[in-house]
Amino acid sequence: MATACGYKTTGAVSSIANGTRTHSSLQVEFVEEEEKEGEEWRSVPGMKCIRVSNMGRIRYRSGKVSTGGLVGAYCVYQYSEDNTVVESPCVHEMVMRAFV
Repeated sequence: MATACGYKTTGAVSSIANGTRTHSSLQVEFVEEEEKEGEEWRSVPGMKCIRVSNMGRIRYRSGKVSTGGLVGAYCVYQYSEDNTVVESPCVHEMVMRAFV
């Protein structure tokens, strides 16, 4: 979607949906997704504000659910504490840390 809207990353679209950025002709909003059958959520060691599911989805402290952003061939999540980026792990790494 980001590419179709003229952005290089999905972060700009997320910012528009969160209301922290405007776009003259684009209206975006988050849609609440239902729980998937068999989905289990766990905390990721060392990451206080998110949980990850066995299906590769991320749940933020706010309750929003995401699959992360695509960088190359991998979905990644930019983890920050106190507005400072701490790390940008791949979602599959976070699932491994939480479930293995």
